[in-house]
Amino acid sequence: MRGYIVDNLAGILPCEKSVLDVFKERINRAIERNQEISFKIAVGFFFFEGFQKLYPELKKLYERGLLKEFKLVMGPETRRSTKEILEALKSDGAALNSETFNFLRELHNSGKFDFRVFLDRNFHIKLYLFEIGDEIEIWAGSANLTRGGLERNIELIVPVSALTFEDRDLYREFFDEVWKRSSDKVEDLKIIDVIGRASTSEVIYLHPRDFIANLIRILNKGYLIKNISADLSYLAEFQHMSYYLCIDKLNRYGGCILANSFG
Repeated sequence: MRGYIVDNLAGILPCEKSVLDVFKERINRAIERNQEISFKIAVGFFFFEGFQKLYPELKKLYERGLLKEFKLVMGPETRRSTKEILEALKSDGAALNSETFNFLRELHNSGKFDFRVFLDRNFHIKLYLFEIGDEIEIWAGSANLTRGGLERNIELIVPVSALTFEDRDLYREFFDEVWKRSSDKVEDLKIIDVIGRASTSEVIYLHPRDFIANLIRILNKGYLIKNISADLSYLAEFQHMSYYLCIDKLNRYGGCILANSFG
């Protein structure tokens, strides 16, 4: 029997699913079996909007007493709104009055949800561990725990299969070690929402397309921009993040080199 590709329904093949589908299927399996499920996730980026997409399914689990734990290790950068929400969890502050946030707070206060920030080096991992009863599933690929990563972007995550029990346990040990080496201090999170500040500071804002075109002209490499007819208005999520980070570096240091892709 033919399987499926988890690429967020990119329209490339007829047999596709989203990363969100992977979560839903494991949650439904836990409910059908009446077994607890644990989520251990390590990603470069976590945005609260990603948790909002999981909220309805996680709530069903929690109400049935089947949500054992949701542990998250994230990279050192996130959006301002997400940092404020995580700060509110730690301090019992009121980040916002929403059903999803109140649920997240309840999970945190009951010990079901916890997170840490990896600071040692660049954190580019996308690892998802689903533990239902004595079973463990391991998925890895390109998707962050964001709304784009769960359903909007073209991503690719694949199951790590054909492993012995000892091999699978090694991935659990890997996550646990990453967890130990991560910080539980929210203040360690950096903000990537710098575009608002940049637009009011003493800098000239250029659309990324115009910035590259001007840079090429300055370098006297005008031949590189001849016959450009593609629509460059759409950027992938990782490109948006890189753009914000570049603006931040420009404000701080006056220069930045971006190499998002290679080929």
